[in-house]
Amino acid sequence: MDWANMKIIDVLSIHPKAASILSKYNVGCIGCFAASGETLKEGLMVHGVNVESVVKELEETFKK
Repeated sequence: MDWANMKIIDVLSIHPKAASILSKYNVGCIGCFAASGETLKEGLMVHGVNVESVVKELEETFKK
């Protein structure tokens, strides 16, 4: 799955654990109007978060 290029709102809708992963990185996108317009990569970059780290954690979490 191409997590980095998905809209944040779509990432959050796939699995409830996505929200806890993002909040762990201090990315509080739940309820943010930008979540429906920004990709995950864009949102993480704005917050200064390493995109590869988050994508890796999402992939590992959703393989289970």
